[in-house]
Amino acid sequence: MLENDDVCMDGEANVGRVRMSETSSKKPEWRWSMYADAPGTVPRSFEFQGKVDTKEQAKAAVEEAYSHFVAATPEARAYWQKSCAELKARTERFEKRGQRGREKV
Repeated sequence: MLENDDVCMDGEANVGRVRMSETSSKKPEWRWSMYADAPGTVPRSFEFQGKVDTKEQAKAAVEEAYSHFVAATPEARAYWQKSCAELKARTERFEKRGQRGREKV
């Protein structure tokens, strides 16, 4: 992972991202996004992406947005963690299938 690009985690669950955006006309800014989702949550009911001056502020913003997400419905965190675990397992199975296919060639 690059120094100016980071993933925010809750255990094994990927909940957000922070990254530095640089343009020649402006000073660097940190963009952040929190993308956890679950039935019963309304993402637009709280801020879930934005721009700030530092990486620490961006990580804090993801953490705050995630806390709103978790508070939105009692099962939100468990649902998101389960979804991430299932995606990881599917990805690993897919990668193993791809490796076996390459070995046969």
